[in-house]
Amino acid sequence: MVRARVRPTRARPIASSFSGDTDMASLKLAAHETEIIGPSNAPAGGVYKGVVLAQQSKLVLDGVELVLNDITLERLGPRTVDLINGATVRIGELAFASIGTSVLYRIGPGCMLVMDANLSEPEVVAMTTVEFASGGTGRLRYAPFSNPMWQKSPRVVGHVDGDVLEHINGTMLAVENGRLVVPLPAGKATPAAPGQGSRRPL
Repeated sequence: MVRARVRPTRARPIASSFSGDTDMASLKLAAHETEIIGPSNAPAGGVYKGVVLAQQSKLVLDGVELVLNDITLERLGPRTVDLINGATVRIGELAFASIGTSVLYRIGPGCMLVMDANLSEPEVVAMTTVEFASGGTGRLRYAPFSNPMWQKSPRVVGHVDGDVLEHINGTMLAVENGRLVVPLPAGKATPAAPGQGSRRPL
């Protein structure tokens, strides 16, 4: 069961499309709704404070630099966030996720996605897919869970030579069995399954 973080009540309700002052805005997509955010309609401050994505919704981020904060993933099913035309997007804190929800982040040519697992939940990270559709020009920067018992990582598909998988600290990452692999620091033990001893890297 997904554990939703309890967030303080917002001063402003989340409105359809974006609303608010010049520094922050809010964004809400209903089921099956598509929204395109480009330089002409992105918030001046580059931050969305309150993002709601319902099932089967699609958010297209076109050539912008944005931060998406306080994200709500409403209802069972998938939703998509597309980065195109050199967009750079940082995924902020998860506010709430319905049980069984999933999200696909698609990285287009020249685009970069920045994710920190510690701002989400293990179940949500496990249901997250990062798809490279960049022809070898995309970048994913990722910070894994700091809790060593939380070994969930996103699925990664479409990764080809030239695409960059990078830890926030600059270490290169890899894909194994369709999942992002985060190397353990030297001497660190891999958490073992119940009844088994821990394993240390050779």
